[in-house]
Amino acid sequence: MTTMSKLLAVLFILIPSFFYAQSNGFIEFETEQIHLGKVTKGDKVDSLFKFTNVSDEDVVIELVSTCECTKANWPKSKIKPGETGEIPFTFDSNEKEKEEEISIDVYLKNTDENGNPVIIFLYYDYQY
Repeated sequence: MTTMSKLLAVLFILIPSFFYAQSNGFIEFETEQIHLGKVTKGDKVDSLFKFTNVSDEDVVIELVSTCECTKANWPKSKIKPGETGEIPFTFDSNEKEKEEEISIDVYLKNTDENGNPVIIFLYYDYQY
């Protein structure tokens, strides 16, 4: 394997970890993964992600995006430094045929030090 090939292999391994790192500097979640447990087809299951604004500025959640099987809500007002909040969601098992991990993507209006949008990836899973 050439030096260039080794370098590319290392980059392909390391780069995704930067994108999925949850240290966003704005809000810290109690957990980023929720296990709903055993679900029967037709069940609607409620859960939530709790968080704290750990920054020194107001945080605004611009959008929370997920699949058609999940309905999520989020605070529409500014979250002051030190304040807590919740992202409640409902999973509708009628929309799914098999077990899987579902992503809930949280888009902040705040930007990182380079002016890039901040996106936080949360996950939940269930079993049939």
